[in-house]
Amino acid sequence: MVNEAEYLQLLKLLRLAAKEAIFNREIELAKRHYNKLLKLNPGDYEANHNLALLEVQTGNFQSAIELLRNGINSSPTDFKLWLSYAEIVAKNETQLLKSKFLSDIEKSEISTQQMDELFNLLTNANLNVPTLDPPMKNCLAQLTF
Repeated sequence: MVNEAEYLQLLKLLRLAAKEAIFNREIELAKRHYNKLLKLNPGDYEANHNLALLEVQTGNFQSAIELLRNGINSSPTDFKLWLSYAEIVAKNETQLLKSKFLSDIEKSEISTQQMDELFNLLTNANLNVPTLDPPMKNCLAQLTF
């Protein structure tokens, strides 16, 4: 049986191992570490966010959206989660995905100003959002450390 201090230390070690793997450009290893972390603590919104960004880097957009939605469920007012979600929706341009996103926003706890920013992001013809595609520095820049 693991006590609380050991549990928290294990979470910290997994987070550090994932970030080191990212730094060394070992994306699959980083994803494995984040997946282990999320098995122990599914509500870790930062791990959900970081793993979602890695999933985007490897083209797994649906998985990324599910992770972001999990993160949003744990931290409904964390705007960086909403922005990442909006970026994926904007880049994929499927009506079903946009409809689901709009439905999620309407049920959210974010401010009216933040909601307007997300709506503008989706409706703006010249999307001025940081790319989620390689190079890797974009992924590293968005990770929560």
